[in-house]
Amino acid sequence: MNIRRMATFGAITVAAYFFADAAFVLTGDAPKPPAVEIGAAHAAKPSGPPALKTFMPVVGRDLFGVKPPVVAKKKAPAPKTKVAAIDKLPVARGNLRLLGTVVSNEPKSCFAMIAKGGNEQLFRLGQKVFGSELVEVRRRAVVLRSNGKDEALFIDDVDRKDAGKSAPERMAYSMTRQQVQDNVARMDTLLTQARMVPGTRDGHKGIDVAWVKNGSLFTKLGLRKGDFITGVNGLSVTGPADALGLMGQLDKERLVVDLVRNGKPQQLVLNIN
Repeated sequence: MNIRRMATFGAITVAAYFFADAAFVLTGDAPKPPAVEIGAAHAAKPSGPPALKTFMPVVGRDLFGVKPPVVAKKKAPAPKTKVAAIDKLPVARGNLRLLGTVVSNEPKSCFAMIAKGGNEQLFRLGQKVFGSELVEVRRRAVVLRSNGKDEALFIDDVDRKDAGKSAPERMAYSMTRQQVQDNVARMDTLLTQARMVPGTRDGHKGIDVAWVKNGSLFTKLGLRKGDFITGVNGLSVTGPADALGLMGQLDKERLVVDLVRNGKPQQLVLNIN
């Protein structure tokens, strides 16, 4: 009897639930779940591993007894020692004489012929010169460094007066090795294509270019009438014999002619390929 009453009560309860739910649907008054506001505390967290600074407190405590490696700071390169204006330097002592220089854009190709007494030697830029270091090679002048002090050495006093002047303007030309050989093979003809005579300008001895044939080897080198040649490949040119020596320099890869044109120093550079 009790079992029948309980079954009847359960059936009435279920029926009442379904009738109530149907009534809410038809009337639109069904209860809605409460809205959840998403604030800053509930904002979506970015994906990916946490930033490295998050772990810095742990690293600083050194829980495992391993200190992070110390990164050494890179040292700034030592500033290069500058050479003072060469015309302001004292003249090198020790009975030294500068006989000639070879100047190039490549430091390893810069040389100076220096004599001490009767001992003449050829020194490369950076080498020791009778106890001093050869730190700069210029046309007809060099700088020697001893115990941190610089001294200048010139071929003559006129070069010292000209040392403070601006560097000569450089003009470059080029020829093939075959072209040079063809001209040298006809030396008798080559010597008739220009007239050069010894001369002196502003205290310098050199060669005056009195005339040059158009289209000749000399014009291809860049020589003009009125030029005053003072050196070839760092060697002084003071007379006809030195002028002929210009021909002997044509077997090199580069020919550098120092001259004065319209009162200004210039360099003609012939690159022989």
